[in-house]
Amino acid sequence: MIKKIIVLFILVLFLINFSGNVLATENNNSYFTTLEGKLIMSGSDPFVNVFIRTTKGKFYSLSGDYVSELKKLAGGTVRITGLVTKAKVPGTRGDIDLVN
Repeated sequence: MIKKIIVLFILVLFLINFSGNVLATENNNSYFTTLEGKLIMSGSDPFVNVFIRTTKGKFYSLSGDYVSELKKLAGGTVRITGLVTKAKVPGTRGDIDLVN
């Protein structure tokens, strides 16, 4: 009987912890994703923005440490992974902070 109560208690703690993380993500409207698409540059130095146009036609602005490297690949098709956050550039679906 005691073992069943302990197992039930651990399951409840696990569910509470898991649901708390989901709610935090929903409130922040940020999530990790991997996208494939064409790299596009817009603007002039030093205010160049780099975007990805996905295969579904959606635009995302890119930020992070790797943007300078991606500028060299402008016009090419790439697959990127990053944290999608609220759009910083009007007309885009969000900003992607690139990860390793």
